[in-house]
Amino acid sequence: ELFKNNLDRNKFYLPYEDSCKVDNIHFCLPIIINTKYEWDKLYLIEKVKVLLDINLVERRHIISQNILRQFIYQKYGKYEDLTNCEYLTKYGIYFGLNPKVTEMQILDLTKELNKL
Repeated sequence: ELFKNNLDRNKFYLPYEDSCKVDNIHFCLPIIINTKYEWDKLYLIEKVKVLLDINLVERRHIISQNILRQFIYQKYGKYEDLTNCEYLTKYGIYFGLNPKVTEMQILDLTKELNKL
């Protein structure tokens, strides 16, 4: 809730809450660069990655990337045709939570993300 309620929604999306009928995602904090973000989206996602790296926060792609980018699956279509998947591949990221992460750390990181 802290992350969701404090993150700048003009810059970042969060997963749709009813999509999985789950109240919270406890193992990670996912974000997606907002499609309406006026500045360079690639620049912002790179800034997010650098911020997380500097703060020693482990991060991953929000999904394991567009499967049609894998050589073995290329016969099933062009990866460029899966625009939503491509968007998540380029502009989606999540960072893990562990039991030692405090509410203050989440708030501090959220404030830093909002400053980007």
